[in-house]
Amino acid sequence: MTGVPLLAAAVCALLVAVVATGYGWRRTGRERFLIRPAGVLLTEALALLVVGLAVNASEGFYPSWAALAPHHEGTTAGQTVPGRLDPLLGQRAGADDGAAVTITWQPDGWQQWHLAAPPVVVVPAGYLRHPGWRYPAIVVEDQAGAGQPAAPDAVLVCLRTAGARDAGILATRLPRALAADLRVTAHSWALVTPAGQAALDRAVLLADPARYRAVALLATDRRPAGPAMPTGTDTTVVRAARGAATTAALRWAGQRIPAPLAAPAALAPYQKSAGPRPGAAPTGGGHGTGQPRR
Repeated sequence: MTGVPLLAAAVCALLVAVVATGYGWRRTGRERFLIRPAGVLLTEALALLVVGLAVNASEGFYPSWAALAPHHEGTTAGQTVPGRLDPLLGQRAGADDGAAVTITWQPDGWQQWHLAAPPVVVVPAGYLRHPGWRYPAIVVEDQAGAGQPAAPDAVLVCLRTAGARDAGILATRLPRALAADLRVTAHSWALVTPAGQAALDRAVLLADPARYRAVALLATDRRPAGPAMPTGTDTTVVRAARGAATTAALRWAGQRIPAPLAAPAALAPYQKSAGPRPGAAPTGGGHGTGQPRR
């Protein structure tokens, strides 16, 4: 539902309705009392459809027709709803389900994310052995990060951007897609990004302050990193060669994300949980009651 062909078809239908309404408006017989209101209503409905499809294509609220279907089933305390990619991860892991697994991630609508290639996702060791755990995520805007060792307590998402960047991708569309496919928390993530994009990253953090609580800016020179991040964001600037900077930034980010959350995982927003909400995970890498320890 986020593709260009559907939006183009809706626009064409709107234009046809406008032309047909204008043509029918000039009729003088009794049928004009039916044609005129019907044409106006059809034109308005198609105009709303075009606007809705355009917004959906931009924000990715409903990536497919299946996302529109109501989900009546819920989860109760003690149940675990796996991520949609858990079966694929199990196949990739084979007999060694305790190892980290790397896959190419192609969620619905990723082609509109201005990426040079599909994202690469690395789940940590033990992800498949603990189906009741949810993990924070580290989002790396450098696909070279996929070659780094997996973070021990986080899902690693590596992106290689191309062209204009959109703050809505990191703030809304990527988190929503990741929550459907993998067992991730809804807060306390980390972002590793080039220092030259600090202004846009600030917009990402302002759009969803609870999502990214730590930001590592990669710099290869001594130029200023750009605008300061919002208050309350743990920020560092890593100045080194590209590969070394990514390695150091991932190590730093891994020390600032919380431990995995040992609680039933519901796949928001596609599924509603009927059970009690689990307690919030502590920030700063601490461990609370019921939290798995590192």
